[in-house]
Amino acid sequence: MRDAVGTTQEGLTDFLSQYPSLFALEGDEVCINAFGDLSMSGKNNPLLQSIPSRNRDYEKEAVEFFEAKLRKFGPELQIKSLLGHRSQAAPEVRLVSGRHLKDFGEFLAA
Repeated sequence: MRDAVGTTQEGLTDFLSQYPSLFALEGDEVCINAFGDLSMSGKNNPLLQSIPSRNRDYEKEAVEFFEAKLRKFGPELQIKSLLGHRSQAAPEVRLVSGRHLKDFGEFLAA
């Protein structure tokens, strides 16, 4: 999989955009266009049961995640340590909070 997609979000986006009959890209979200028999409706369709809300505020989720870590470990937690806990967060939280110390510092300052 890594050979085809790589390890970045951009690589995955490029890969999925090669198959427009299967996937629709909307910003940083992917929607499946077709998958087997989609004639089942509502709660009987396993594909529709797990569709997440599209109106999530990822920055707010990131702030709440790091606030919880600071409450747990104390306000004197070093920024590098707080950045280390980022790996436990949801992918969207990791994306908005920055990958490197400089980006993470800018996220915290905002």
